[in-house]
Amino acid sequence: MITPLISIIIPCYNVARYLPQCMESVLGQTYANLEVWLVDDGSTDATPELCDRYALRDSRVRVIHKANGGQSEARNVALDCCQGEYITFVDSDDYVALDLVETLYNMIVAHDADLSMMWANMFYEGEEPVAEIDRRYEDKIFTVDEALMDLFYQKDYDTSPWGKLYHRRLFDGVRFPVGLIFEDLLTIYRCIWKAKRVVYTDRKLYYYRLRGASTEGAPFSPLKYTSCVSIVEQMERDYPCMSPQVQRSLDCRLVCFLFHVLLGVPRSETAMRRDLLRRIRTHRKRIVFDPMSRKKAKAACLLSYGGLPLIDLFARVGTSRVELLTKMANMSRALYWRGLSVVEVLRYRLRYGRRLTMPLTCLVHDGIVLTTVKGGGKIRIDNGVSFGRGCTVACGDASISIGHHTVIGDGVRMSNRETPSKPIHIGCYCRIGDHVTINKGVTIGNNCLIGAGCVLSRDIPDHSVVACREGSVVIDRMET
Repeated sequence: MITPLISIIIPCYNVARYLPQCMESVLGQTYANLEVWLVDDGSTDATPELCDRYALRDSRVRVIHKANGGQSEARNVALDCCQGEYITFVDSDDYVALDLVETLYNMIVAHDADLSMMWANMFYEGEEPVAEIDRRYEDKIFTVDEALMDLFYQKDYDTSPWGKLYHRRLFDGVRFPVGLIFEDLLTIYRCIWKAKRVVYTDRKLYYYRLRGASTEGAPFSPLKYTSCVSIVEQMERDYPCMSPQVQRSLDCRLVCFLFHVLLGVPRSETAMRRDLLRRIRTHRKRIVFDPMSRKKAKAACLLSYGGLPLIDLFARVGTSRVELLTKMANMSRALYWRGLSVVEVLRYRLRYGRRLTMPLTCLVHDGIVLTTVKGGGKIRIDNGVSFGRGCTVACGDASISIGHHTVIGDGVRMSNRETPSKPIHIGCYCRIGDHVTINKGVTIGNNCLIGAGCVLSRDIPDHSVVACREGSVVIDRMET
């Protein structure tokens, strides 16, 4: 069977330490009809010599030596020269599984697509990637709008150029912007936009090395701000040509992007910070009411209503942008319990009266404390409630009642502190996570699943399953 030529483009800059592992994985591909373009972007170490050595070793390797101009320029130079019907990119400090190209190409053929994608198996420098569990893999076929929404909502994949196989026509009139940071964001969605069908697999055959010396982790520079503004403005110009659903997903992506850059801008750069906040405010309204928007995007929108002082206040709490976004996402979920107002949620987080009743199908987020004061209080949790990790449910001197189909997360503690003889009732078909502590007088309904390492008291009913870890006692009374 005749197979089309596939071009692999590898920009190289001072990667003598990593290039051998990368090239061995590329030249060993089970798909043989390849051309490999090594673009030496003005390296000052042994990278140029290594590139030339691989060209002498394998006739499929082409080498371009050029003055340093950045990854975008290096990729563009190779795009102008390559001859393959299909194109893929590999970063020179990463490596790939030997069947990466074959897998991506077979997906295109099987689903009549012109773009196939997968995500990466990420690992830190100095460590080995975690081996994937042998399982059944799933392919997802997207229309163009579905693929753009998945990209902008950051669900299955992101804007990285690697881990994708493109038909070369997708790059007709499309190149990576030179002189900008975050250039992938502007380029990859335009390739998806030109596709007729996109296919994604949850296999991870690309091994991405997480290094400290990356553009993303570098200190703030004005180029980050100017690149962000330029990319946002160019994407906003495409906004009117998109469907309403894609427009909403683009709002979400732009707010995440703008807020990410805003958190890195020093407070002394007042004009830059105000401009980024102004741009966030132009997109925030639709995100707050979009059920598909990321929780971190909604959290950023909530903070934007308080202006820069509120953002600075939260920034002081976290030591990194990741921690801050996580805290905001937690706050956002706490403020969006189904059926509860913000004021009610804040009251639930404190000591709340003699009686506490939770509505159906709401979320009790990680670390929330539910408790009543002394004097005959009662905690009633209705059906279908979900408890996050590390919650505490404590009743002063009365009972705790939890409805059916409740999910109780790992590490939750439930106790009647002053009157341990008072019962704790847990309904049927509940799921109780690992290392949950439920003290005194507990009654658990039928057909519950109880995780490993839990501490319970009283009898375990029929039809319940108690999991265990190695070396502990197994209780299994489920009838088959």
